[in-house]
Amino acid sequence: MSLAEEPRPAGCKKLRGYENLYRLRAGDWRLIYAIEDDQLVVLIIEVAPRGEAYRNL
Repeated sequence: MSLAEEPRPAGCKKLRGYENLYRLRAGDWRLIYAIEDDQLVVLIIEVAPRGEAYRNL
């Protein structure tokens, strides 16, 4: 399954302090992405190792 088919899969979490940012763990990596429901868009913001994913938000 892809984020295009299911933008909020099991295991995704909404980031506190942001209106539409979510995180998803993929092994040792984190995907930070935004969901624009009104435009049917999933925008990948960051793909980084877990310890570095949140530094430049």
